[in-house]
Amino acid sequence: MDTTLILLSILAGAFAVTHLESKLLGERVSFFSDAEYLILGILCGPYVFAVLTPERMTDLEPLLAAVTGFVGFMVGLGFAGSGPETPTRGDRFFAIFTTASTVIMLGAFGWALLRYFGGVDPTDPLLLVAAVTLGTGGVVISSQSVRVTVTRTRADGPITRLVRRTAVSAQVIAIVGFGFAIATNRALMDSGGVLDGFYDALWLQVLVWNGISGIAGIATGFIFYLFVGNKAQKERLFLGTIGLVAFTSGIAMALNFSTLFLGLISGFTVAVSCKVAPNINAAIDRLQRPTHVILLILAGALWVPIEGLAWIIPTAFIFLRIFTLRGVAGVATRMHPHLDVEHRGIGSGLLPQGALAAAIAVNLALDAGGDAALTDVVVTTLLLSAVANELWGARALRRLLQNSGETGAVGPERHTAEMAAITAWEDEDEHHEGAH
Repeated sequence: MDTTLILLSILAGAFAVTHLESKLLGERVSFFSDAEYLILGILCGPYVFAVLTPERMTDLEPLLAAVTGFVGFMVGLGFAGSGPETPTRGDRFFAIFTTASTVIMLGAFGWALLRYFGGVDPTDPLLLVAAVTLGTGGVVISSQSVRVTVTRTRADGPITRLVRRTAVSAQVIAIVGFGFAIATNRALMDSGGVLDGFYDALWLQVLVWNGISGIAGIATGFIFYLFVGNKAQKERLFLGTIGLVAFTSGIAMALNFSTLFLGLISGFTVAVSCKVAPNINAAIDRLQRPTHVILLILAGALWVPIEGLAWIIPTAFIFLRIFTLRGVAGVATRMHPHLDVEHRGIGSGLLPQGALAAAIAVNLALDAGGDAALTDVVVTTLLLSAVANELWGARALRRLLQNSGETGAVGPERHTAEMAAITAWEDEDEHHEGAH
């Protein structure tokens, strides 16, 4: 079958499935279906039915780059406008301390696991890149899963807002940290991957590549502003966003850099520079879920089985992530001025990972190079961790919100107000279209 036809089939299937989910199940959609998409991708991959062979996946690399760039763009856009409430100093400290400490600890655990069970030479500088990728991928907290759980339980309160803020901060820190890891990997490849030249490459080439990507992200954001301006028509916003994501992803591929990182910077630039940025979510809302479905299917198709003792790494990492998040969040709770002993289980509400972990795995598989076996172990670990945490993540968050007494706090008035705001923007959009 032709690769283009396969691609069109995947796109059509993704839109059809998400449409059926929305129509038939509505808010009762279970995010455990994410695991089903990964499994579907594995079945379509080269190790089962071979519909998506390695050669075909190579042809689909531009699509993968665009999808991961879109995920990064939406995270950057959401981070700049993550909510009307101004977070307290304690909430900011909790989010930064929890996520940064988790990255460091999971990175250290990842280094040890890869060293002793992956058979990686400790002098291999790529081991550090892989460990950082595990740390950043492990700290990912699915803001989408958090949002859906909060909506279902109609929860509101300090714990609800703290969890949502921490999830957004964790995604940003994960993408930034992963961007530095990919830049480091690029620098090491340019220097031959030898330890003698590692520090020079780290301080010079990494800074150069991150500077270039930052400038490129900011520049593409302003290009978006020049195209869209202050016009809020859905068509213009939709086309501008698609063009922006494709452009930034192409730049990232040309520079062999992280599409997630470049997309994040571009989305943040758009959010702070364009007055109509709050309307972008409404304009491209229908793309978000299909994009995640495509990402998960292709991530499954990219998966390469690992062998022997290497299977200890993903198994141990899953449990280490749970214990690390709970432990670090417990310490951060003790230092929070407005939380007490009753809230020390807040780490259990930070477990869902979602599609961003799969995006990091896909981005690594596309850009890493070097030791393929090491990359396969890291990709397997992140994908299995994302799937496993879907089993209990949402349930643990729901239990946390119930124990905090914040479920059922949102009345129908807020929902009505939000719907009225959306309707008002759509009416304004139609007014602009009529004027043109």
